[in-house]
Amino acid sequence: SKTINLPSTASWEDIARVYMRAYDTGCKGITIFRDGSKDPALQVGTKDKKEEKKEAEPKVIIKEVPARNQILLRDRPDVITGYTYKVNTDQGHLYLTVNEDETGIFEVFLSISKSGSYTAGYTQAVGRLVSTALRSGIKPDVIIDQLLGIRTSTPTMNKGGMIVYSVPDAVAKMLKKHISDKSKQMELLKETESKMSIQKAQPQVEEVKKEQVEEQVEVVEQVTQPQVIKHEISIDLEEPKVEVQEEVEDPFSKYTKENKHGDILDCPDCAGELEYAEGCVLCRSCGYSKCG
Repeated sequence: SKTINLPSTASWEDIARVYMRAYDTGCKGITIFRDGSKDPALQVGTKDKKEEKKEAEPKVIIKEVPARNQILLRDRPDVITGYTYKVNTDQGHLYLTVNEDETGIFEVFLSISKSGSYTAGYTQAVGRLVSTALRSGIKPDVIIDQLLGIRTSTPTMNKGGMIVYSVPDAVAKMLKKHISDKSKQMELLKETESKMSIQKAQPQVEEVKKEQVEEQVEVVEQVTQPQVIKHEISIDLEEPKVEVQEEVEDPFSKYTKENKHGDILDCPDCAGELEYAEGCVLCRSCGYSKCG
C-alpha cells in the first residue's frame, strides 16, 4: 500500500496518473491526500509554511481627525475692551455689555434684576447663547435678525424713541445701535486722518513763496493806485432777533389710530392697537388700561 500527499495545486489529471501508476505497478492499496481537502489535522502543512513566508502586513495607525464642519470657539484674551448700555424693559433696567477684540464683537454680558430670579436666569441664558454664537464665527447681523421683534411683555419706551418689547428684542436693537455707532466713528476717523495727511504733505517752502508773492502784489497795488480820500460813515443796524422754538417730541406720539403695524405698541392682552387718551394708554378693543 502507498499513501501520497499532494499539494493544493494538484489537478484531477495528476491524481488520475497516480492511480494508473499504482495499477501498473501492482500496488494493492493507495491513499491520496490533497492539501486543504480534509481536516486541518491531516493537512501536510505546506500551505502554512507558504503563509509564514509572506511579508507581514503594514500596521495601520488610526488618528482622530476633527470633522470637516466642526466649529471651534475663539480663545478669549486676558484683557478685552467693552461698552455697557442701560436699557429700560418691562422687567426692569437691563445692563448690556458688549466686548470687542480685533475682529469685532466677541461676547455679550446681560444683567437684570436680582440674581436667582426667573428673569435673571433666562436673561443670562440669552447672553450666553449670543456669546457662544459670536465666538463661533456667526455674524452679528444674523443674531440681530433672529432676536429682533420678539415680544414677551408690555413694550417700554427708551431714549430716542426706541421701543423695547422684550429682553431679546433689547439685545438685538442695542447690538444694531452699537454697530451703527462704531461704523460712524470709523468714517469720521478716516476723514480726519485724510485731512491731516493732506496738510502735512504741503511743503513749507511753498508757503514762504506764497507769502513773498502776496507782499509784492500789495506793494505794486499801493504804487499804481491813485490816492483817493474816502469818508466812511458807519451805521449800526440791529438785526431783529428771531426766537426759534425747538419742537419737543411727544413721548406718546406713537399711540395713534393711524400708525402702521410695527410702529405702535400692541395691547398685551388682545394684541390690538393702543391709544393715548385721558392721560393714559388705553385699548379700545378689550378695555386694557396701563394705569390700572
